[in-house]
Amino acid sequence: QNGWAIGYLGEQDFEQLTYQSINLPLAQQLAAEIKQLCHAQENKLLIIEKYQQLDHIKATALANDGLLYIWRDQDTTDANVKKQYLINYEQLLTLQALCTETVEVIANSPVKELVANHQQFQWALEEEETSHDLALQKLHLAEEELLSQYHDVYYADEAVYIEQKRYTAADLSTLEQGSPLYQQVAEKLSSLRKQKLAEIYCQLVKLRTEEAKLNGYDNYYDYIFQENYGRDYTPKDCLYFYQEVKTHLAPLEELFNTQLQLQWPDVLPKPSEEDILPLLQEQLTILSPHFAPAMTYLQVHQLYDIEQRKNKRSGGYTLWFNEINQPFLYSGNDSDFLNLLTVIHEFGHFNAYYQLAQTVNFSQTDLICDLAEIHSQGLEILMLPYYEAL
Repeated sequence: QNGWAIGYLGEQDFEQLTYQSINLPLAQQLAAEIKQLCHAQENKLLIIEKYQQLDHIKATALANDGLLYIWRDQDTTDANVKKQYLINYEQLLTLQALCTETVEVIANSPVKELVANHQQFQWALEEEETSHDLALQKLHLAEEELLSQYHDVYYADEAVYIEQKRYTAADLSTLEQGSPLYQQVAEKLSSLRKQKLAEIYCQLVKLRTEEAKLNGYDNYYDYIFQENYGRDYTPKDCLYFYQEVKTHLAPLEELFNTQLQLQWPDVLPKPSEEDILPLLQEQLTILSPHFAPAMTYLQVHQLYDIEQRKNKRSGGYTLWFNEINQPFLYSGNDSDFLNLLTVIHEFGHFNAYYQLAQTVNFSQTDLICDLAEIHSQGLEILMLPYYEAL
């Protein structure tokens, strides 16, 4: 409708996705031309055409952002990728600001009905109402740099010494769980990591408080709660909910994790990347045949990285690439069974994207944060009867 793309799934293999240079001068030229064309009704089609070109440059920077994010996590020692990620992120902020400013000009011109008739223009206004604020752009960039440092420390394989012997987190799996030495190593590693993280976290708090005040809020909590989540309930409502979770669900989670550690220790044979997905597809299909198309799609287009290897960051996530209209599943260097749990969790997200992409355009909307984890954590629960087979 209105000449813009609707929701669909791309058919590109992930390995074909490449980093593309961003032509900022062209983007600035297009924005200037659009502003000059806004004075006359007969220029409407040309305005749409040029804005689509401008928006495509921004979409390319957004695709680069996701790609570099993954590459950065695939090898945490690659300084060049980290540097390029921050360069591209700064370009993305500039392009978002340029798109917003351009649409604001259109909205206050003789062709202002274009904004009301085309969702892409409306999205640019909603995307970042203050994106043209230079001070905020600098804060966002500084925040991204601190988050990158924070993640590096969080996932780093730190080392501590006890009686002149070196221990890392990887060595914990070789020690008897609960033994005095295990406790001593675990506590020292945790203390070292917390100390390093606290220094970065304090910088983040200061920076984010400044960001909140620039946006008219007293603190970052109130700012992000309203502006980022857009919830129809209050922070006070959350406190009651948190207490209920702590009382009723946290003990179950602890029991669940304890049982997993007892029944599926890390000494299990390490499953290969080639083993995990066929096994998971087999069990998912038994659970419901509706999971099969998404799992097949993931494998055919190689939209995943679940291999365990040196220098790869731990954790997991699923990203949506607007430029190719495809999701990507990432699972990091966790212990063997935890890695399998992460793949199950992230496939819940991947499947949600796969199912919804048939009708939703993710360049104009996203999964609601408060609902998104239903797909992932829900799948973990649904798969409980199949863990033993896996």
